[in-house]
Amino acid sequence: MANGIPDRPAANAESTRPPLRDNGAMVATAEASAVDSLETLKLSRKQRAAIAYIEHNPKFAAFATATDLAARVGVHPSTIVRLAQLLGYAGFPEFQEAIRHQYLNSLDALALMEAHAGDQTGDVVLGSIDQEIRNLTATRALLDRDDVRRAARAIERARSVLVVGSGSHAGVALIFAHLCRFMGFPVDAEIRGNVSLAARLSSIDERDVVLGTSAWWVVPETLAALQFARERGATTIAIVDNQASALAAVADHALVTRTESISFFQSMIGPLAVFNAIIAELAAEAAPETRDRMRTSGALFERLGIVSFPEGAEVGQTRSLLRSPARGKRRPKSTS
Repeated sequence: MANGIPDRPAANAESTRPPLRDNGAMVATAEASAVDSLETLKLSRKQRAAIAYIEHNPKFAAFATATDLAARVGVHPSTIVRLAQLLGYAGFPEFQEAIRHQYLNSLDALALMEAHAGDQTGDVVLGSIDQEIRNLTATRALLDRDDVRRAARAIERARSVLVVGSGSHAGVALIFAHLCRFMGFPVDAEIRGNVSLAARLSSIDERDVVLGTSAWWVVPETLAALQFARERGATTIAIVDNQASALAAVADHALVTRTESISFFQSMIGPLAVFNAIIAELAAEAAPETRDRMRTSGALFERLGIVSFPEGAEVGQTRSLLRSPARGKRRPKSTS
């Protein structure tokens, strides 16, 4: 990041969480190796004015339209679009996604609540659900389906798969590992970190897959795990909320989703949807031996008393569905 403007992801990005803003301005943390840094670009006076405004007003730039941002700066909207393209982005939406990522990344929980205060007018419950719908819509647009398939194939071939997640991401890591194990794939979720993570990583080599999931700021342990795995020749997969994430820079397959909520927390709907897409792809292409392992898992569920399927249960359940809801219920007395 140069002058508060997020750089396009560099191949050897090492930074995790950027520093907090100082007096409303995002502190510059330019990497020496960052590509196309602002110092080397030939920017017009108007483009430099736009950069200065974004640097000192990241909240507005993170949520405004290109037209509104241009009006604040006093330039034509095309100047904002050309600036985004000059910085290496496909257009303003991708540029703004990086700005939003950087801005949200700089806030603590209470500041996030304040940043989203405008989203909580009206019904908060419906507002939260609407935001999740937007997250899924954005994920559908951002996700590279071919890369999801490639990630699934890598998991199929792997000797072992280690999923690394912390905080809220630990929950989706556990769900993914559980479903993979049901299908017989050797997938483990490492959510304890520290000594446990080190011990698990010690045997990683080119036959394995390490998958890391993180958003906004990158948990250092998760980043270090993927970096080490890549050094050892393992296939690395990252589930992130932006291509500029440091985690994406060390991943063979970076799967992008959206994790924004209307409150202080990261939404896990997007990451879970990506995990589910990988699971669905694995199931759709399941080999006969995988289907056999799934049958064995199902049989064990019944044998261990996890689920029970009594004889004739399907017929009985169907009849209960067809029965009138009012049957067996006492009708209310007439008041007439």
